[in-house]
Amino acid sequence: MLDDGARADIAFLSNHLTRVADISVETEPKQISRSNASRRIYVQMNVRGRDMGCVVEDLRERISSVVDMPPGYFVEFGGQFENQERAMQRLILVVPVTLGPIFLLLFSACNNLRYAALMPALVMRRSGVRIPLPAPMLSWFTH
Repeated sequence: MLDDGARADIAFLSNHLTRVADISVETEPKQISRSNASRRIYVQMNVRGRDMGCVVEDLRERISSVVDMPPGYFVEFGGQFENQERAMQRLILVVPVTLGPIFLLLFSACNNLRYAALMPALVMRRSGVRIPLPAPMLSWFTH
């Protein structure tokens, strides 16, 4: 097993690995793809220990402040982040559409607006979702 110093030393690696492989350092992209009549270069990465949304937000800030993009160049984020964004857009629509009928059912069962509004909040709070409830709302159940 190689220590970190040996792994970082390209000359060391190339001397030993040339016996079994052809080694070269390349600075250009290995493959240039085309999409919508434009060249596209992919940069892949794995995120560990951080939220994907925060990483992409940090990357966008850093790219906009450090990189001077020539006209016609742009950066897109895809993969798992793109899937997460699509799922969030769906949830923005699905959650209110789902909670509306639940609220109507609770209101029709309780015949009380404040109970219908408070019950979903209490259920979510009980299941671990932290929703700050003011003390007057909690006192509604004691009266």
